[in-house]
Amino acid sequence: MKNFKVFLAGAIAVLIAMPAFAGVNVKMKGDFREYFSVFNYFPAAKDNIAKKEKKDSDFRYAQRVRLSWIAEDDEKKVRGTFGIEVDTVAGEGPNGRYRNGPGGQFEGDANNIEIWLAYIDFELPIDPATRVYMGLQETEMNPLVFCDNAMGVRLVRGFGDVDVSLAWYRNDSDHSYKNSGMAGYGGPGKDYYDNLYALDVTWNINDANKLGFFVYFMDAGEDFGASLCSNDTINPMWWGDGDTETYWIGLSGAFEQGAFFGGFNGIYQGGKVKASDSNLEKRDITAWLANLELGVKFLERAYAKIGYLYMSGEKNGEGDINNYFAIDIDNTITGSVALLENLDWNGAFYGPNIGPFGAQHLYINVGYEFTEQTEGRIGFLWANADKKVDGERNVGYEFNAQVDHKLTKNLTWSLAGGYMIAGNAWDKLADDGDGSDLWRIESRLRFKF
Repeated sequence: MKNFKVFLAGAIAVLIAMPAFAGVNVKMKGDFREYFSVFNYFPAAKDNIAKKEKKDSDFRYAQRVRLSWIAEDDEKKVRGTFGIEVDTVAGEGPNGRYRNGPGGQFEGDANNIEIWLAYIDFELPIDPATRVYMGLQETEMNPLVFCDNAMGVRLVRGFGDVDVSLAWYRNDSDHSYKNSGMAGYGGPGKDYYDNLYALDVTWNINDANKLGFFVYFMDAGEDFGASLCSNDTINPMWWGDGDTETYWIGLSGAFEQGAFFGGFNGIYQGGKVKASDSNLEKRDITAWLANLELGVKFLERAYAKIGYLYMSGEKNGEGDINNYFAIDIDNTITGSVALLENLDWNGAFYGPNIGPFGAQHLYINVGYEFTEQTEGRIGFLWANADKKVDGERNVGYEFNAQVDHKLTKNLTWSLAGGYMIAGNAWDKLADDGDGSDLWRIESRLRFKF
């Protein structure tokens, strides 16, 4: 860790000095987020997920800092981007569950630092219309499949109004093999690699209207990992350490015409999976996601939006795998606060469905821009499971609201609250058959430049 800090300090010093280099322009970007949340209980942290118990209420404080430096030559033919990220959760000790390591102890943040971005992008000399991205980068994939960054190579080319992106990403994710000291060296270690291939085609009809098509394929090796379950509220799927080949085929779009706007996503997920138990045969994956939003603007500063999110749940027991799980999903589309933490960047970890039960969510949001500095919304979420829980589908009814206010040009304060009335399916998930209502109040300060 000491060597990494020395390297990091040296790298930042070089980046700060780079504006003096001839023919190179450097700019810096930053995103500082301070997050507070108080709630009556935290379902993901307990076995009896739907039932409030003594001392379940809690207060959470988290922060994320992202800094990036972009160096570009005068001709804009090549860029280099380097970024760091610090995630801290107050009270998390050395054994904390958060993926980025220990959190905010009194004496400091321990080793809670990671390299967020480190890549170059440049014009391909034999075809200047093609841009190549190499290194640790944002994947730019459909956010209902994968919304994070990865190490790899991506080629982007425009054909008039059509943009085409072709990418390969690599992940060495098996921690037990890493402990052997041989991770990343091939040989038997290659059985643990994740290879992800991505093709995206986007037709830019005009500035506000787009139509997209994509095909993704991932060979997850022998360490599939529970993170692909989209939700840790319910116990992970049985194939958590299995050899998995998964593909996603989808269409997406966005439109705006006069006062009306909206978008859609339709995704088919297929493939094969085999659990770590060698006695189990490979099983087919057959799952779906559908998302549709329709909105209208009125009174110059107001809008209303209605949306539907469907994610297939596990239905057939020992047959095909039917639940949609993806890689890392952006769950902010519904606006949920009580169930899905709209302001928390870690919310994608929990996912917009209830584990293998899937989702059939209907959501409505109405917003208004009070001034140039202040806007707000009220929302409703009718949460349902796709797979019935002991014959019941209704997870609950959530009412939520949010206000965003610009304190300065670059500093925004947000406050949101939500209350979910437990439904029959939520009751069935409780050990005693009586699920507790959820409520959450969250706030965020964000300094972005």
